[in-house]
Amino acid sequence: KSHDSALTEGSFDVYISGNGEHGTHELASLIDLKLQLRGFSVYQSNFGNESSVISSSIEDLTENDDSGIESRVLMRSYSAPLERCKNFILILGAGALDDCLLRKNHERPRSHLYYEVVAALRAQRVNIVPVRLPGFTFPDECDLLPEVRAICKFNAVTWVHEYQEACVEKIERFIRGEAFLKAAGSYTNLASINGARTPTMSRSRQD
Repeated sequence: KSHDSALTEGSFDVYISGNGEHGTHELASLIDLKLQLRGFSVYQSNFGNESSVISSSIEDLTENDDSGIESRVLMRSYSAPLERCKNFILILGAGALDDCLLRKNHERPRSHLYYEVVAALRAQRVNIVPVRLPGFTFPDECDLLPEVRAICKFNAVTWVHEYQEACVEKIERFIRGEAFLKAAGSYTNLASINGARTPTMSRSRQD
């Protein structure tokens, strides 16, 4: 059964996507397999494959303003599956967020990852777990489009291939709510975990 048809029948534990260099898609498939072996149901992104994008409803095409129709269709197509998943594993290779940067040329279309990140940030019930590959660094928030800047506020799992089982275990802890993903800020309710001061909240974002 295809992911798209299965997704219409229920929800998934994890949505996996990514972008950038150094085997991002291969790592997505590896993490997909590892999480399924650990009992999670996983939906893997179509990575911008238009043939897999969920069709938009007619309402998207009949608004008074014709500008931005394609963008609205793409946003809806990525929002639909993300809203049916509890966690968003975001794999970031070198240059992954380049299409999320402010730029003068507005003619060039945004990548699939832009729409997925915006959809995940808008979906209040989706936990976001960034996974950083070697060579990736988060841009300065001021260099990103306003609607994606919040992605910089999530702690990321740094992927080390030699310790992949430990990396997957950490991802699993984040999925299960055993670690708090939202970064920075000052917190008053802290607990000591392995000697580190860690917020006791179980979700990856605050209300």
